[in-house]
Amino acid sequence: MSPIPSYGLHVRFLGAAALLLMLAPHPGLAQSGILDVRTLCRPIEVHEGNPDEKPCLKELAGVAKRDGGVLTLKMNNGKTKVLSDAKECEDTTQEGSCITRRLVGYIGDQQFIVQVVQSECAYVLLVSRRTGDETILGGWPDLSPNKKRFAVTSPSVGGECSFDHAVAIFSLASDPARLEWQFQPGAVGEDYDTDGWDGENRVRLRVDVKGKTTATDLRLTAQGWQLKRPNGELSLGVPAAPAQANAPKSATQPANAAAPIAPPGR
Repeated sequence: MSPIPSYGLHVRFLGAAALLLMLAPHPGLAQSGILDVRTLCRPIEVHEGNPDEKPCLKELAGVAKRDGGVLTLKMNNGKTKVLSDAKECEDTTQEGSCITRRLVGYIGDQQFIVQVVQSECAYVLLVSRRTGDETILGGWPDLSPNKKRFAVTSPSVGGECSFDHAVAIFSLASDPARLEWQFQPGAVGEDYDTDGWDGENRVRLRVDVKGKTTATDLRLTAQGWQLKRPNGELSLGVPAAPAQANAPKSATQPANAAAPIAPPGR
């Protein structure tokens, strides 16, 4: 019998994995920030800069399974959610229209994390393990230390993949995840990346403007979340409307991405 790896070795492995993910290119997700290894299935495997699905299929055996281009997820209530690759993926002459969906992680027993890739456009799909509802994110969720919120950054407006916000905070206190705050610089070219949390009330960020990268942050203040922009301006962004508290609305799907697949029976 092989010896069980020590905790120290496990920590060093995760550190090495995090470094690998940091350095690896992320096709179509270049603005998505560093992957939060706490959300990925073990053992972490990266191929061509992207997390591999096989560890999740093994770790979540009985909950997730793949049959060719079809991914089936079992909800907490026993029902199933089916996510299929586009039929064009079966034709090598239509690679530009191929859309793949791969299960790459999860957030506790609340959310599955699915990576969706179409040509140069890619995004992250959260699937509620309770209802099957979908929340579209432009980048990878970066969990706060207590895992009650996550930050996410998305490619700036005007690119191949455009989203409603460049930076956003979601709350995991409700299911599906609820948009709590968002910021969009509009036509200004500000590309943000998350760089981890510093406590529960501060998110470290990096912002690129015309090739120049600057360290900045997003803080929770008495007035709400406040972003420090590269020009020194402080922005309160757009807090979620009170009406959204019981009816969360996901980020807008990129224009050239496939429509989300509704759970069976919906």
